[in-house]
Amino acid sequence: MPSFLAARVSVLLSLAAAALEEDRKAWDRLIAWIDESGGDVTQKLYVDSVEGLRGIFASADIENGEKLYHIPAKNIIHGLHDLCDVVKKLRHEMKLGPESFYAPLLDMQAWDPSISVPAFWDVADLALLDRTPPFDWSRHKEVYDSRKESCPEIADDIGLRAMEYYVAVSNTCFERIPPGGEASKGDESYGCISPIYGAFNHHNGLQNFRIEISKEGDMTGFASRFIPAGGEIFNSFGEGTPETFRDYGFVEPQPQKWWFQSGGKRFDFMLDNDKVHFPAGNIPSTFSTAAAAWLRDPPMISMDRTPEQKKIQAYHRAFIDAVRKAEKAALEEANKEL
Repeated sequence: MPSFLAARVSVLLSLAAAALEEDRKAWDRLIAWIDESGGDVTQKLYVDSVEGLRGIFASADIENGEKLYHIPAKNIIHGLHDLCDVVKKLRHEMKLGPESFYAPLLDMQAWDPSISVPAFWDVADLALLDRTPPFDWSRHKEVYDSRKESCPEIADDIGLRAMEYYVAVSNTCFERIPPGGEASKGDESYGCISPIYGAFNHHNGLQNFRIEISKEGDMTGFASRFIPAGGEIFNSFGEGTPETFRDYGFVEPQPQKWWFQSGGKRFDFMLDNDKVHFPAGNIPSTFSTAAAAWLRDPPMISMDRTPEQKKIQAYHRAFIDAVRKAEKAALEEANKEL
């Protein structure tokens, strides 16, 4: 008779397999939708899961510069040249649900049903981050609140979720000029919601993908380096480990760019393969003293009763571990200078 633990593991594996199968079906629907609209996606891409993290992989070698996909402008949720336009349209399509033309794109939420941007977390949970960079944890919610009066269409629960989704999965597009209209300031850029782009996982050290956007609003993705069969396609959502956690709610893999404040000054360092790198002009003795002072009163490791608290706990642990490694490295460099 199987043990309780073995039975539980079996159930979890079955659930993971079922979730992966649903993701693959969602991917197939997305590709069919793009094809029907005149776009195309290479057949060399497939969905898989590694250590519970879903991603997009190459089924065959992909050469540097090879086209991965072409998305027509009509398959991208654009506004005109204002955040309100994009979020308002996104809210409308989310409310339509399966009836929306963009349903295959909105199903991309299935890639991470827990899309969770810290700015939209419970105020009590968010307060647990007050003592850690980048400090402006509520910035995205503040933007939303500041726009509700001038953009009342987004001032409800669906609008709030649309704003959170916009923050988590949007990418930069060129302004689309309405028929008979004019560009607001020339070549403008703004956020839009596009297929495929948000399906690639983030990794600054292994990024192998880039996009080109036409003035008409079409998007084309290319490999930016050789990707061997079985390799994962990686995107970059920006730089800065604290900023990545603020905008997306996860601790990025190394290389990580960290910074902390001590004595009113900012101290930067990079952690790559557990090796610490300091910026030019760093004074090891000053850095080690500042890091030691910071570590004497580090941010608390929060409880993990909620999914948000679990993420905060992971962030705090990663932060403290990184500063400890940096302090040790700085101290070793300082001792070499004696």
